[in-house]
Amino acid sequence: MSLIRLKYVFQEQDEAEEFYNKIYNKAKVKKIHVQLTSENSYVIQFEMSQNQLHRFWKDIVQALIHVFIFYRLPEIAKSILAKHYYYADKHEMDHIIPILQSIMKNPKHYGNQFEVQTTYTFYQMFERDVKKESVLNFNEYMSQHQEEYMSNLIDVTGYAIDEWKREEDYQEFIHSLRNFIKNKEPKMDTLLLMYDKELLFFKPNGRRVTYSEIKTIQHDERVHFIDVLSHDFPMSLIAAIAPREVVIYTNHISDPKIITLQNLFQEKAIIRPIDTFPFVGKKA
Repeated sequence: MSLIRLKYVFQEQDEAEEFYNKIYNKAKVKKIHVQLTSENSYVIQFEMSQNQLHRFWKDIVQALIHVFIFYRLPEIAKSILAKHYYYADKHEMDHIIPILQSIMKNPKHYGNQFEVQTTYTFYQMFERDVKKESVLNFNEYMSQHQEEYMSNLIDVTGYAIDEWKREEDYQEFIHSLRNFIKNKEPKMDTLLLMYDKELLFFKPNGRRVTYSEIKTIQHDERVHFIDVLSHDFPMSLIAAIAPREVVIYTNHISDPKIITLQNLFQEKAIIRPIDTFPFVGKKA
């Protein structure tokens, strides 16, 4: 049985090692011979059967894209930001580029907007081009194809800018709300929250905050303008209570509502498992 040989050549040691480390364990599991050598350049070679290659192409492509995103994309992005979006501030670029890298690495986490979809187009083009080469010099490959990928990268960079602006607006909102709560007289020193499918409010003694109490607090404080996050997240009520401390009983620690509360109250937000709530069954 004849073996297929593939060779990937890198001029930069960090790029070569990143590619090698990304691919080595996958190659080992699939019993593919892989070797890293270095003289004037860094060379990763593979030997495999046609059947192995069919199952291994995806791993090779993903490893090369990984190297591109983390080592080549930052400099390309700086050029795009300056030339196409007129950014010159290094501080702003340093915030936008990691967001762009995250979108390129995990586009499915960012929805179905057109600009995000162009990431998949980039992936398809990259895979198509890589599969044409049995010997691929990464520097030469990028020189040949970078311009071809540019329109997709420009679109995704625009979306990264929008994401950064949304994050800036969010942080400004949290900062303003934190100051609002800090300067208010608290209606409770400690607010207990239980969150599973809905957010429930409890007093320090474990009694449920009733609907009529909620309406009274919100009416008296007139902070309805704060509810900008979602209809099922009554931030205005939390702001109106202005607790010194929030204890949240939940198993959903990565839920955006919980993350927002942690960002808002910082070290004064205490997260505990929902099954440790000490007042189960207590009436309002």
